[in-house]
Parts: sequence; C-alpha cells; structure tokens
Amino acid sequence: MAFLVEDAGGAYNYISYFFLFLFGFGVVGYFANIFKLNLIRAFAIYIWHTFFAIFYGWYTINFGGDAVQYYLDAYYGEYNDVPLGIGTVGVTYLVGFLHVYLNLSFFGVCLVFNLFGTIGLLGFDGCLTKLAQYKTPFFKLLLSLIIFLPSISFWSAGIGKDSISFMAIGLCLYASMNVSKHFSMLVWSILIMLFVRPHIAAIMFFSFAVAYLFSNKVSTKARAIGLSAMALTSLILAPFVYNYIGFEAFDLETMQEYVEVRQGYNTNDATGVNLSDMNFAQQLTSYLFRPSLFEALSMGIFGLVAAFDNTLLIFFFIAGSFNLLFRPRLRKLNYSKNLFSSSFLITHSLVTWTILAITTANVGIALRQKWMFVPMLMIFFLIFIGEKKKKSNQVSNGS
Repeated sequence: MAFLVEDAGGAYNYISYFFLFLFGFGVVGYFANIFKLNLIRAFAIYIWHTFFAIFYGWYTINFGGDAVQYYLDAYYGEYNDVPLGIGTVGVTYLVGFLHVYLNLSFFGVCLVFNLFGTIGLLGFDGCLTKLAQYKTPFFKLLLSLIIFLPSISFWSAGIGKDSISFMAIGLCLYASMNVSKHFSMLVWSILIMLFVRPHIAAIMFFSFAVAYLFSNKVSTKARAIGLSAMALTSLILAPFVYNYIGFEAFDLETMQEYVEVRQGYNTNDATGVNLSDMNFAQQLTSYLFRPSLFEALSMGIFGLVAAFDNTLLIFFFIAGSFNLLFRPRLRKLNYSKNLFSSSFLITHSLVTWTILAITTANVGIALRQKWMFVPMLMIFFLIFIGEKKKKSNQVSNGS
C-alpha cells in the first residue's frame, strides 16, 4: 500500500488538506452554536479528533483496515458495476465521489470523515455540558473530560460506517434532550443512520416511539395516533431492514439461525470469543466491558486504553444502577423530570446492546460498534449520579 503514501503527497493534496482543515473550523463553529458549546472548547475537540483521524489513517495504511479497503474500492472503481445502495456500498460511493470529483487523496478523504465524527462528538459534548450544570465540582470535571476518551475519537475518525453512524448518534442524543425544539435534528439523525446501518436506525425510531408513547405530556388521543403512525412506519421499514440484514422471512427459526451464524463470525481471530459457551448475562457483560485491565496487560497500548474506558463504564454502570435501585426518591425525581429523554436513552441502549451482544463474537469489533449506544447509556446513568445537594436536577425535558 505504499502508493497510498505517495498519493498523499503533491502540491494539490497539501493545499486540499489545508483548506479542508480550515473548512472544518467553520463546520465546527456552526455546530458549536447549535449545541451551545464554548467555541474554544469546540475547536479543541476538533483538533483532538483530527489528530486521531491522521493517526487512524496512518495505522490502517501500515496495519490494514476497512478504511483502506473503502478507498481502494473507490480508487479502482470497484463500485461502478454495483447499484447505489446503503451500508458498505453507500459509503464506497461517497468515498468514490470525494476521490473522483474532488480529487481527494486517502488522507483528504480521512479529513472529511473526520468532520462526521467530530460533529457526533460535539453533540455528545453538548449533552454532557447540559448535565454538568447540575453536578458537583468533581462530576463537572469528569463530564468535561469524557469527550477526550481516546477510544471514542479513534473509532469515529476513520473512513467507514463508524464515523457516519457516530455523527447520527451525536445528533440523535442531543435531539433527545429536547425533541420539540430539535425535531428536525432527530429526523436527520435517523436518516443518516439509515444510510449506513438501517437496523440501528430502526432501533432509534422504535426507541423514540416508545419514549413518545410513555411521555407524561402526551394525551391518550395523541398516543393512539402515535401508535398507529409507529405501526405504519414499521410496516414500511421492516422489509427494507430485513433485506439489509439478510432475513428471508421474519420468524423465530430464521432469527435463531441468523444469531447462530453471526456467533460463528470472526471467532478464530485473536480477539474472538465463543458466544455459544456463554449465557445471556455473560454475553452482555463481555460485549460492554471487555477487555478488562487484567486482559489488557497482554494486548498492548490499544488494549490498555480500551480497558481504561471500560473501567470508567463499569463505574457509571455501578453508581447509576445503585442510585436507581436503592435511592427511590432520587430515581423518582430525576426520571419524572426527564421522562422522555430517560425512556429513549434506556430503550435504545438495552435493545442495541442486546442485539449486538448476542451476535458479535469479536472483542475488536465490539470496541468500535458499541459506540452506537454507549453514549446513550452514559448519559442515562449520569442523570442519576453526581447531583448537587439541595438543587433540582433536570435535563431539558424532551417531550
């Protein structure tokens, strides 16, 4: 893949890198205003994320990865005989457009996808900033640093579906804090996710429908209308999603066969796991919290970084679960004031977590795909921990 490095040189490419990077500041400034973020902080997040985009590009050139394959398929026109579609095909078409019509090199395309991931990161940070105003000084500091976890930026910085899906998650997450104000953002987030991962888009839609139906500000008539609309939309989307996943029919036997097949993928890799030997609880735990610090000692720097992130996740999970189970007054106060947001966050997290946990037999794949729900899970638990005493804790109600 030496030609990718050679292709990155030349006066035009260096100029394109410069202007793409400058253009990024304009995009970041626009979204910083939407997400109510401090401009200097937003720029710092952009620069941080851009570092990981460059590193990710270098890493995949030297050690392989999907990003290089997307670019090679576009470079050699492998997608020309394939009809325009979604998922991998759609991303390849997008990379092809950037390469053919804008004449961007591999690293130029990396900088474009870097912007997608940065937008998602800014949306996530917007939610953390909203939460921070109700937290103790320690948790304010913690919330301000979460956005700089290396794993988030690494997996959302490269060419591929992950950066686009993370952008959709960031937009969706911010919209969930106040849907009445950011409904168009919600719609765009689902459409963007539909472009790369239709099954996750369907979960996002379902989660918002559940949150709407259980909202304390929705009348019985509105619930009935909403339920009818949800059923109609589900009927329209279902064949589309089934076709993308590969279901020939929607029945229990087909689903069981699909899960069994998926559990056999990538099990022979260095980070493969045997899901068939685990019970459901073990599958959930393995997916979300591996590698642990003990496992990471033999996995190098990447394993250690991932293990540190997972340790933080364990802390949020334990602290949040404790408050939910053993502090009913706090649970009732915070959940009732954030009924719509909380219902969406926990529904999306549990459904996505369950589906991915029982079908992903590789820790490496789990490390990048779990960011399609972990931000939601983090925000959900953070609603219930670290609150200031004698002050009302409330994230803007999304109903």
